[in-house]
Amino acid sequence: MIQEQSFPGWNAHAWRRWHTHAHTQRRLIKFFVVTITLFLCLYPKFWLVPIWIDRMRDMNAVLQPNHPGLALLEAQVRDRLGPDAPARVVLATVQQVVNLHVPYEYDWNLWGVMDWLPTVDETLRASREDCDGRAVVAASLLRRMGYRAWLVSDYTHTWVACDLGETMAPRATAQSMVAGEDGTRTRVDFTLAENLLRGAGFGITVFPPLRLVILLVVIVCAAANPFVGVARQVVGAVGIFTAYGAFPIAARLADGGEHLPASLIATLFTVAIGGWCAMVVRVRRANRPDGSLAARPE
Repeated sequence: MIQEQSFPGWNAHAWRRWHTHAHTQRRLIKFFVVTITLFLCLYPKFWLVPIWIDRMRDMNAVLQPNHPGLALLEAQVRDRLGPDAPARVVLATVQQVVNLHVPYEYDWNLWGVMDWLPTVDETLRASREDCDGRAVVAASLLRRMGYRAWLVSDYTHTWVACDLGETMAPRATAQSMVAGEDGTRTRVDFTLAENLLRGAGFGITVFPPLRLVILLVVIVCAAANPFVGVARQVVGAVGIFTAYGAFPIAARLADGGEHLPASLIATLFTVAIGGWCAMVVRVRRANRPDGSLAARPE
């Protein structure tokens, strides 16, 4: 005889009855609810998504070297450079001037979405931006000064590559996205998975706390199963919240979420997935041939 555990007082509840049939339909509904919640938490201004995707397909398309607002920046760069300034000085000066005119600000606070690749005009109008907005201005400024320049990214940071070298705090990590004349190219190799993992970890560290709580609550509610013991439900939920709560703490210890080791990020995601499994894997007990009970997953 199959024995099932349930939350006290839920035997006659519709929630329990819903979990006794229509498994495919139930899972699709839960998946849909979690997916929509995730999408709206990442992009509450959902109408910006098509524009963002189009720009990411060709990141260099947002460069505007002839924008009149760059004239002041160009003048300041040239005033600081000597007649025969070496490449490293030119790149360092461009970075200094751009950072001076474009203070750093997360896209969450500025645009209200997970990520946004702005044009030069949008960045100068906002008077602040994160790494990709700064890189857009710097690349446009270098092109205005007669150099070839393009955008590169490792999913945690966007900077500028040009025929002089690299600027805007270049990283030693692999360039997973490189903007070229034929659009943005994605580097597909073993470094892509690592950069995606690091990018996801960095995104969580700067995720607005309220949105993160909403998303985690929805995930936990969707994972809840009346036929799984209360203790496992609590342990699983605590595991999920603890794993994601550890991200900002680890980021502070690592001097920024972009510096989190991929191994640590993978470990925290594993803890979260383990908590989810503890909540959703339903265990039934069936009689063994010798008459004893054996546990088996649903």
